[in-house]
Amino acid sequence: MIISDRHGYAFIRLHRTGSTSVSRHLNVFEDKWSDLVEQIASREDLEMVAGKPVDPHHVPHFIARHFIREKLDNYFSFTFVRNPWDRFVSAWKYLQRDVPLNEKYPRYDSKLSIPFSEFIENLEKDEKPEAWQYLSLPQSHFIGNPDFTGRFETISDDLNLICETLRLPIKELKKQNSTTRKDYKEYYTPKTKNIISKLYAEDIERFKYTYE
Repeated sequence: MIISDRHGYAFIRLHRTGSTSVSRHLNVFEDKWSDLVEQIASREDLEMVAGKPVDPHHVPHFIARHFIREKLDNYFSFTFVRNPWDRFVSAWKYLQRDVPLNEKYPRYDSKLSIPFSEFIENLEKDEKPEAWQYLSLPQSHFIGNPDFTGRFETISDDLNLICETLRLPIKELKKQNSTTRKDYKEYYTPKTKNIISKLYAEDIERFKYTYE
């Protein structure tokens, strides 16, 4: 999560929804910005509240409220969501990359080398790798009820609306951490399609996403 005291906003970052691109876009307007884990709470404090590992760059709304409730209540809050079927193809491709050792957050550096179907089937299991704990959480549970919910599919236009609300200059968005792949529907079987339909039914209903 990104908090800007200067501009009065809270950006609830979600995995594989363009959060890195949006964060770097907004950073140019800041004299100083704070990533929740580094400025507001230690990783140990975050994990004490959560009761399990927390990705320090993608802190769920319900955990952040333990530390910055007043800011979340008073600042303009926003987030971006993504079609669940598309999002998990992107996640699988991203986790396949070669990752350099990160001494600060070593538990989140791993190369995924399993087939896509196995990756999706593992989402149903109770025991998941630590790095998947919040990746597999429905977006609805992660974000709470922000003031504005943008969509990855219209990320540039929605970010412009956010900048207008915050009275920030409109600039072209530069995409970061994107993956090269085929259309997401080419990766699914009827079984894996239905797994996503079941696990992320709340997201599909709330954000009106479809498989087509």
